[in-house]
Amino acid sequence: MLNPGAALLLLAGLWDRFLGEPHNRYHPVAWIGTAIGRAAKALHDTDAPAGQAMTPFARGLLLAIGIPLACALIGAEVERLPLWLAWPLHLFLLKSSFSLWTLLQAAERLNRLLQLNQLDRARQQLSWLCSRDARQLTPEELAAATIESVAENLSDSLIAPLFFYACFGLPGALAYRAINTADAMIGYRGHYEHFGKAAARLDDVANFIPARLTAGLLLLAAPVCGYRAEHGWAVAWQDAKRTASPNAGVPMAAMAGLLHVRLSKPGHYTLAASNRAATPEDIARAIEVARIAGLFAFALCGTWLLSQA
Repeated sequence: MLNPGAALLLLAGLWDRFLGEPHNRYHPVAWIGTAIGRAAKALHDTDAPAGQAMTPFARGLLLAIGIPLACALIGAEVERLPLWLAWPLHLFLLKSSFSLWTLLQAAERLNRLLQLNQLDRARQQLSWLCSRDARQLTPEELAAATIESVAENLSDSLIAPLFFYACFGLPGALAYRAINTADAMIGYRGHYEHFGKAAARLDDVANFIPARLTAGLLLLAAPVCGYRAEHGWAVAWQDAKRTASPNAGVPMAAMAGLLHVRLSKPGHYTLAASNRAATPEDIARAIEVARIAGLFAFALCGTWLLSQA
């Protein structure tokens, strides 16, 4: 008998491929974001009650742990429901925790705009992939930023949720998505410098293994796409630590090595500095490798779930 988790993973993967993302109004990640925003407003953006002893970091830690824990509890409750209700809800929530094809489609759209030399629209499109200021980026810099985003988001948007789903079921996938969303919303310097530090560190811990799994899957996909895995491994080994994030540089450096391109964020890091500059044509190559790596991730996760039956 097919393991329910494996069957639901297959259905969620087909949903992701052919139906895409739920409308934002009905998307659980949007609901999680709303909850985080309200919690941040209550814990950080309003004046603390007189005599409150909690530091900004402590209040941020409360949010960083509390929202993922609540999401995990929701996932656990869904798994306890009668099958006729549990399966549809499980499928909907599982699909909402990951995304592969929307990521690849966003990269493909940017590539087409670059091919048509529509730089202003390409710069706007980059916001679908990352938060980098694209106003002055050249076509080569836009191509490099897109390739970096494909590699990094492959980990955050697909590999990590599947990893936590394989290990902890639906509660794990939902908790991870809450951790990653909290980091994206408050885990940065500036307004949330101290308040968001716990969210950022928790995200670093959660992504430590998935980022390295992503690099491994990219290397595994390389021969299928006609590339040599050892090139990706060499750059990942040498340059992965050059980024501020302990995780983002791992899949990005692997991708840079596989494609023989230089990836950089001016003033922050350069990966594979001796390689040539990225071109729009390299975006299509990155998408191909990421697609195969993503399919391998589904296969490995499904195989693991079947082995637990």
